[in-house]
Amino acid sequence: MSNNTQQGAWLIEDKTIAIIDNEPLIVKALSQQLTQWGFNVIAAQTKSQLLEKIRQYQGDIDLILADYHLDHDDTGFDVIAAFKERYNHWAGPIIICSADPSETLRQDCINHQYGFIRKPVKGPALKKKLKAVLAS
Repeated sequence: MSNNTQQGAWLIEDKTIAIIDNEPLIVKALSQQLTQWGFNVIAAQTKSQLLEKIRQYQGDIDLILADYHLDHDDTGFDVIAAFKERYNHWAGPIIICSADPSETLRQDCINHQYGFIRKPVKGPALKKKLKAVLAS
């Protein structure tokens, strides 16, 4: 195996990522990027939409990528709490993505043991974060 292949390889086979963001263009862009990388993607713009899509999905969710500020006064934390309650306290990895510059949000992510990535999300930064989170 070449050195290039070894460095670029990461185990994504049969991995499913659930995405929630209230911005349709972000949902579309993230979905396309993750699909190109080989992930299965479940994407939604609202908490109820995501929970319904996950309910209909027949496989496991390996990671949640959630925007922090959502519509209807929801946050990414609210979506995660609802998901965990509905699915037997699911304990998979979570990444919060937000343009919110507050240190409070970053500290909340640390306290909850969630990853954090700043918007606008750049492909290389997302790939690096996904590798780190899925490897742990």
